[in-house]
Amino acid sequence: MTAQACWPPHGTLAVAAVERQRTAGGIRPVWYAPVSEGMVWLAAHASDVRPLWTEVPPAAVANHVGADVSGYYRSIGLGADWHLVESFAVLPDNLYAAALRLPQARIAPGLDSEYSDVVLVVEGVMQAARLAITAEYSKDFDDSAAMAEAVGAWRLHAVGFIRMGEAPANGPLHVLMQRSWSAKRLRRFDAQVVDSRGTVILTIHHLEFDRCVQAGLAPAQVPSV
Repeated sequence: MTAQACWPPHGTLAVAAVERQRTAGGIRPVWYAPVSEGMVWLAAHASDVRPLWTEVPPAAVANHVGADVSGYYRSIGLGADWHLVESFAVLPDNLYAAALRLPQARIAPGLDSEYSDVVLVVEGVMQAARLAITAEYSKDFDDSAAMAEAVGAWRLHAVGFIRMGEAPANGPLHVLMQRSWSAKRLRRFDAQVVDSRGTVILTIHHLEFDRCVQAGLAPAQVPSV
């Protein structure tokens, strides 16, 4: 077995483990079968993170009621420990707000868990972006068929870059996200995450989702611009 690596764009290292196959006669031909694959982030050390907005947009300051997203999680069959978004709201001006809850159990064993907190925060932002797309199909997250269509039609395509700060303070995390580009087969988002101290701990630029070619292009219930 051997490992192969390549450097795709956006600061990630893609790694795949492959095994050289053997024929029935014991001959090793020049071809390999994939065994497993993964991805590693390549990033600078944690530092202060500049907010995406020098002033919080007025639409995000106003009081808003978050939607119940439990129906979304039921529709995609994601386990309770991975329900990272507690509340989600669609705001004016292509803005979205979400509250994140990180699970108590960590991915990393022992005390080496700070990096996994960052991974979970990024996953929470990914889930918030998927909720933003799904809300175009079922704004109250109560139409199982529409949500299934949204989940099946859109896939993560690219992440421009991620800036990570120090470990977040204990308490809730809040996501402010803006849809910066929308087309028939593309949704792009920018997002920042703030901890209970009001410190921006993470920003994501150009989080892009593609609509699969085989997916139909029927208009969503709440069409995007």
